[in-house]
Amino acid sequence: MKTPKLILILAGCLALAVPAPAQFFANWSGGAGDNDWNNPLNWDTLEVPGPGTNAIIGAAFNVDYNTPMAAPSFSILSCAGVLNINAAGFTVDGAGDGAIGFAGSASRLAINPGGAVSLTAGGLTLSNAAGLSLASGGSLTVAGNFLLGRNGTGNTGFATNDGGFISAAATGVNPNNNSSTSRLVINGGTNNLGNVVVKRSAAGSGGFSALGTEGLLISNGIVTMTSFDLGGSDGNSFLTAYLANGAVTNTGRHDRPPGHRPAAVPAFCKPAASSSVPVSTASISGAIPLITASPFTPCWGAPTWSRVSFWEIQTARTSPGRFG
Repeated sequence: MKTPKLILILAGCLALAVPAPAQFFANWSGGAGDNDWNNPLNWDTLEVPGPGTNAIIGAAFNVDYNTPMAAPSFSILSCAGVLNINAAGFTVDGAGDGAIGFAGSASRLAINPGGAVSLTAGGLTLSNAAGLSLASGGSLTVAGNFLLGRNGTGNTGFATNDGGFISAAATGVNPNNNSSTSRLVINGGTNNLGNVVVKRSAAGSGGFSALGTEGLLISNGIVTMTSFDLGGSDGNSFLTAYLANGAVTNTGRHDRPPGHRPAAVPAFCKPAASSSVPVSTASISGAIPLITASPFTPCWGAPTWSRVSFWEIQTARTSPGRFG
């Protein structure tokens, strides 16, 4: 009568002894010569990446994803080359900020009309001057963090949305406060950015760049945030967020530190100390000043072109051409 219990115990032990699934690596070789992601001859494994596979694309390659892949997903993508997403179904299920990682000045992710990239567990990181472009009709969904730049002095990442769809749990522009120039340009589309952090190099580090070349630049589109940390307690986000048009809604906190200001700016444009403003709904529409518990006063006349820094919204000292 004890046999069934013994069988259950043995079965339980065997279940516990089953090892975790092995991770496989697939390196792009381009062996078929057609740049097609879905051609197994282009991979050194002679198989298109699938579940449990980490895909690696070197700097010398240009890869086209033209049709939905047969596999439901693969684990991780590391890319130093160019990847053009022209179809739906590009799904990555790996965890961590580097579930998709693009690194290097020759590294580019282009999500074109009809293209769809989905990270179901992890994040996407652009570093070492890597770039991303999102066209109208394309989509990027990130369950984790969408990061432009990472650790390391001079580390940069650039992204532009020209009318596509973005959804991320959190978005960081120069999130580690390095002496670097990272930039997220929003020219249109729907942008659900989650918890947003925009940082810049510390004052005196020599990392400040020309106005409009770094930070968060919004020229059009719909932008939604669940919190907005412009500078943070350890940063100096001096003039790193701009608004030319569009609609921006922040449903959470708006955090900004004290900082330097141009001598020409009246003192009322700058709060005397760090501020963390709880707001149920803070919104910007077009060039209308930011609405918080304590609205800011625009400086330098009529706000026909506004820029948002950690302490003010100001008028034209730059032009829409800055959005590039």
